[in-house]
Amino acid sequence: PPSYLATPTPGAANSPTGQPGPRIDNVRSGLTNPDGSERQPVLPALESGTIAADSIDQFSGTQGKDGWRYGFASTTTLTYTPAAFTPFQGSESSGAWSAASQNWNAANSQWGPSWERGLSSAPNTDLGRDYSLPSLSGGTSSPVRRWTASFSGPAVLSGFFHGVANAGDGTRWQIFRNGTPLLDADPLTAGSQPFSVLGTLRRFAIPVTLTLGDTIDVVCDANASEASDTSRSWLRIYRNPESFSPTTHDAALPVSASLNPTSGPVSSATLFYTIGFAPEQSLPMSASGTTWSASIPLSNVPAGSMIRWRIAATDSAGGSRTSPPFPSPTDSPRYHGTVASERNPASRLTTLSLFIQNQSASETSTGTRASLFWNSRFYDNIDINLHSSNAYAKRSWDIDFNRGHRFKFSSSGAGHTDINLLTNWRDRAKLRNPQSYHMFRLAGHPSLPCETVRLQLNGIFHSTCDLTGELNEGILEEAGLDPNGALYKMQNVFNSSPTHATTSVEKRTRKWESGNADLAALLAGLVNLSNTNDSIGLPTATSPRFRFLTDQVDVAASINFIAAMFFSTSYDWGHKNYALYRDSDRSTRWSPVPWDLDLSWGHYYDGAAIANTYFDDVIRTNTNDGSMHNFSLNHNQMESSPPNRNSLLGYLLDDPTTKAMIQRRVRHLADQFLLPSGPAPEIESRMLALTDKVDPPDVPESDADLDLRIWGFWNQHQTASVSYIPRSARDETNRILSTFV
Repeated sequence: PPSYLATPTPGAANSPTGQPGPRIDNVRSGLTNPDGSERQPVLPALESGTIAADSIDQFSGTQGKDGWRYGFASTTTLTYTPAAFTPFQGSESSGAWSAASQNWNAANSQWGPSWERGLSSAPNTDLGRDYSLPSLSGGTSSPVRRWTASFSGPAVLSGFFHGVANAGDGTRWQIFRNGTPLLDADPLTAGSQPFSVLGTLRRFAIPVTLTLGDTIDVVCDANASEASDTSRSWLRIYRNPESFSPTTHDAALPVSASLNPTSGPVSSATLFYTIGFAPEQSLPMSASGTTWSASIPLSNVPAGSMIRWRIAATDSAGGSRTSPPFPSPTDSPRYHGTVASERNPASRLTTLSLFIQNQSASETSTGTRASLFWNSRFYDNIDINLHSSNAYAKRSWDIDFNRGHRFKFSSSGAGHTDINLLTNWRDRAKLRNPQSYHMFRLAGHPSLPCETVRLQLNGIFHSTCDLTGELNEGILEEAGLDPNGALYKMQNVFNSSPTHATTSVEKRTRKWESGNADLAALLAGLVNLSNTNDSIGLPTATSPRFRFLTDQVDVAASINFIAAMFFSTSYDWGHKNYALYRDSDRSTRWSPVPWDLDLSWGHYYDGAAIANTYFDDVIRTNTNDGSMHNFSLNHNQMESSPPNRNSLLGYLLDDPTTKAMIQRRVRHLADQFLLPSGPAPEIESRMLALTDKVDPPDVPESDADLDLRIWGFWNQHQTASVSYIPRSARDETNRILSTFV
């Protein structure tokens, strides 16, 4: 038999009697850094140039100001023509609102001053600084925001559409240039389907060539129902965006591979490539010895674009092979790839580039496929789905990676089966999660990697978010724990045996074992064993439960967990949002691992005021909530006394011996983290350094600024009774340092 290892190749013979085709190795791009490592192609930035118009910044109650006019049309986005535009009546200087002659309403308390056709009566068509409300009652009435071009030349129309409530059947949006639609909801068609928006935020960046006097109309209409149709939008026009220059940009991406025969000489090789989600193109590859190459043209490709390729090779014996092999449509990459970079990016955050063809499907529990670029590594055909609830405007995602192509936070780190992209919409400072996990690492406790990143979706800015590890074998390996140990994600208070060993529990490792017998045994011992009391009612060190705890639990690690938690004071620990790890094959002892630390550094879930919940703006301290931050180590989420406490963590807090150990460890960490004059550098300096990345003072429009512009603020999307106070990420960081720390 031939001396090769056949690998699965769709459509090719892979049995011992078949011919597998040429061996394909060392697939790489020809663009390199001075050290020889591969680099991303550098291409013109799409959202660049001079800002000629901005629908939010220039919104006013005066028709024609800065080229903007405001009105409505009695047509839908499917039938709209420029002649259908009817301007609102009146102006901001024309007195109180009236339906007939004064459509400017300066008294809109929820959204701010706005143009309103019917106020609360039909047709109730509104147009505000960043919001639109179409109407069907009394006939179709679609709000229209019109800008008239003040120049001729190249431009980019950039912005977003977003349904405020994830309810009803959503709204439809289209942008027209002199009546010609510019958007298409499906990037693979040549049609002009309007964007349909229901909860999902849609970003766009459209290159155009304008002529002086052109009209750009942004039209919003209702679908079958007008219920819950309030939507937000933004349109910014960039004049003279960066153009391609052969001296500063890469005109092509050379791709090469080493092809070696297995059964016969290599006869041909083809490079198939695609830009974004465009149809696949092909190029013949030429040979120089065993190296075959071809170049992907890039002169019309903007920065941020995804560039993917695969290689198909044949030999004289009729064998064929592809790279990547793509043996499984649901567990292998289809393409190699990279992402084009800007020449001088302004962002100080590390960029994570995500590409999703069906964004709406990604925000469901079923999910869809996607591609991702991080830390010079490209991950193709990965699984993405909604993380937890979609109740908030800015969503979170779970991402699962293919076998053999696991995610790496760093080039030398462990491979991770899955990660989270977590919304930080509720955290105005954009640092609570990463700083909290950092405190655990400083305390020497296993912790998840977490970093605030700039998220680019389909080539343009989407948001800032927290790139966080998921509880899996990779996390254990990077933390120096045995990846074969048992790891459980806990969403209960762990004090009801046997229920809390299976209900609201997710087994994350050792899935070859059936059931949660190890966790059930720990719970039974903590809950059911006798806890003999001394004369004043406190447990003694000779009680069966205490002996069980010291035998089965890593007491030192558990005490360190509680002590480290004190400094960020996560609101959500003990009753849920933690993990339990067992060193199954060695010491067999258990210890807690932190997870989900966004409600920290004074941020609180205000359950007493139901409308506020996560959107409580008060920073909680000893002064206004004595259970949040004090050396008595009481915590309202741990409950005030047994038996309602967490059976593991609560016991350590109750027992006088272990509680004294916790207090000594807190004192030791306090000496490390706090100084007589204030917080030590690992708190204050690091928080300010994180803020310098997300909201640098020398960048006119930072990532934090863009995030706020696109996603808005809390009470734009919630019925929160708390008053909103405009505050930047830097302002919030300073508030944490001055109020909480």
